[in-house]
Amino acid sequence: MSPEVTGLPPHFPFPGGSFANGGGMRISPVGIAYRNADRKTLRQAVIAATLFSHRHPEAIDFAVVQAAAVRHALCIQPNQFDSSSFLADMVAMCDTDVMKNVIEETRNAFARYCEGDDEYEPIKQVVSLYHRPGSGMSFQIASVHMAPCILWVVCLHHSIPRKAVQAAIALGGDTDTTACMVGAIMGALHGEDWCRAPPDLTADLENGPHGRDFGMALAERLACLDA
Repeated sequence: MSPEVTGLPPHFPFPGGSFANGGGMRISPVGIAYRNADRKTLRQAVIAATLFSHRHPEAIDFAVVQAAAVRHALCIQPNQFDSSSFLADMVAMCDTDVMKNVIEETRNAFARYCEGDDEYEPIKQVVSLYHRPGSGMSFQIASVHMAPCILWVVCLHHSIPRKAVQAAIALGGDTDTTACMVGAIMGALHGEDWCRAPPDLTADLENGPHGRDFGMALAERLACLDA
């Protein structure tokens, strides 16, 4: 069956396709492979990778933002990361008004945030601006809810990658997806040393035929790929 139709009724139950976060959750490798691509080419690659399952415009925009965030992080040094510029770049990657707006709201919330404030309350307020069935701060399944969570954590904790991943989990909700995506951006920004330094976060991973060593080798091959 063609991927052009699998994400739409009658093969998928919702008109317009899924607005959920799964396309963005698995798209980070595309951001690595297309790190030197222009905006149009990156978007085309993202659409090709997500069309069969997540073709709703919001889901596509979110996947583009995640891939672009990884690309952005790859192209700078950690001390060059500027949260306001980063969020402005992410807005420019979007086609839908709702994704542009939710990232702008995240940018505004970050500009008002002061160290010592409750770091989760501002992003809860942003998420509450947009209703999507079955989604919210308690479980950010909608792309328009997950995007601000990812970007907020990255902007707050970009200089300390372990803390960023911990903060992603502490948000609650769809924690494996949030931590996965934040971790991908932190890895792109800081390299692999932060997760291999004591305590080695990879040491206890399952290491069967397609386990840790296989995954690490695959990652090294991906890092050499320039599409």
